[in-house]
Amino acid sequence: MHALSLACAAVLVVLSAGARAQLVQAPQAPTQPALAATAQAWRFEPAVRATAVTTDNVGLSPTNARSDTVTVTTPSLRVIGRGPGYEVTGTLAADGLVYLGRSLADRIFPQVGLAARSQIVDRLLYLDGDLSARTTASDAFGPIGDGATTLNRSQVMRASVSPRIERELSPSTRFSLRSDHAWSRGFGSQATSISNDAYVEGQAGIFEVRPAPMGLRLTGDRQYTSYRQQGGNDVEFRTGRAALLYTADQEAIWGLIVGRDEGDYTTNSVSDTLTGVSLRWAPSPRTLLDMTAEKRFFGNGWNVTLSHRSPFVAISGNLQRTVSTYASRLGLLTAGSDVATLLDAMLTTRVSDAAQRAQLVQDIMARRGLPATLATAVDLFSGGAQVSQGGTISLGWMTPREVITAQFYAQRLRDLRGPNDVILVSADSRQRGLSLGLSHRLTMNLTADAGVAHSRVHGEGPNLGRDSVNTTWRIGATEVLSPRTTATASLRRQVVRTNAPGGTALDGSTFAASSSNANANSLSVGVLHRF
Repeated sequence: MHALSLACAAVLVVLSAGARAQLVQAPQAPTQPALAATAQAWRFEPAVRATAVTTDNVGLSPTNARSDTVTVTTPSLRVIGRGPGYEVTGTLAADGLVYLGRSLADRIFPQVGLAARSQIVDRLLYLDGDLSARTTASDAFGPIGDGATTLNRSQVMRASVSPRIERELSPSTRFSLRSDHAWSRGFGSQATSISNDAYVEGQAGIFEVRPAPMGLRLTGDRQYTSYRQQGGNDVEFRTGRAALLYTADQEAIWGLIVGRDEGDYTTNSVSDTLTGVSLRWAPSPRTLLDMTAEKRFFGNGWNVTLSHRSPFVAISGNLQRTVSTYASRLGLLTAGSDVATLLDAMLTTRVSDAAQRAQLVQDIMARRGLPATLATAVDLFSGGAQVSQGGTISLGWMTPREVITAQFYAQRLRDLRGPNDVILVSADSRQRGLSLGLSHRLTMNLTADAGVAHSRVHGEGPNLGRDSVNTTWRIGATEVLSPRTTATASLRRQVVRTNAPGGTALDGSTFAASSSNANANSLSVGVLHRF
């Protein structure tokens, strides 16, 4: 925690020095910006949120419920910066939880998300970097709380750097080379006996001749994962592909894929021929469907992404079956889970300036009490290769008076293991869930909202018999006190059902089967002020 605090402080010092103590209005960068030389400009947006939550079962205990009041103080700083050949965006924040009844230990959870992009050599050499700190469930089979509890919460920190080379050789030919390096560290992990600190390295290259009507794409990928204190159990995937492309009108691009697929994990080394097909269909600038289906060394693999936006609706979806590792997925937000991204997509046709649109999105979220993210599946730790299969679909709908958000997800994780492999901590499981939210503006300054979230985790393989069901209902209201100050109040009820079979722990001790049903009711009031 102290190391992260020092890192965040150092980032702020660098940003302040780069801004030369001048807070200047600056446009936010688009998703894929052209980092042209522009005047140096920075914008800092500090804010603080204070919330008090009173609950009748602070520990979600099935038998010995204990009431308590928790105060949550969240100072934050949103950073937007642009200069000649670089851009910096993100937020520095921390949740400080204090239990007035001393039922649980007080804690501080840093919440950091910083991204930097720079152009070292014009239209050739680029350097990207990210720093993040977020909380997640320590045990996916346990009760999933909210931001007002330390129950079943763990901290994940991640830093990455990615140099890349990109070049347009001609109007129809391009190439790209990229090298990714990421370091992650977890605190309070579900796998308490094994460190899940990891280093992930990846290289990717692409050479493409755009179809007119025929084209060619050559790609190569390598991903390497190494877990701390697990020497000899590194995971590596290598894939090479050649795709023959065809299009009749540039609206739909078809591809035939052939290549080689290799993997090294635990005691296994596998290699197989890769074959597949692809389709990229863009019937309009607002709609995109991208699909790939392949035969790979672990079986059939696929990846389908869908995005559509209009002035009132935004849809984002993903369906995939692929091989990966726990560490390689850390810090990666599921597509469509970011509420700000959904709102931004709907406002694109109405507000063309990215900076104005970003500010409008923040105002809408603050005035209507919208959450920052939607519920998603919880990743389970295991130190080897995993086959991940599932999908997510997100929907945003906005009118002058209503905002509706919805997300549905399903995920299945399965460890890849050979006949002689021993998996100490297994990720075998199925998850599914949904979250629905409705915000309705009653007056110019008063908004009512309601929501429900439901999730289920079902263990498979070594986890068979472990199940968890979490359901939460919420109703609330947000009042605008001033252009920069809002007050919120809400009622929340959570119901949890869990069970676990008996067995032997990693340290050799035995434990009995257990099951529990618990519920908790809470009342929260809070104030958000943006300076």
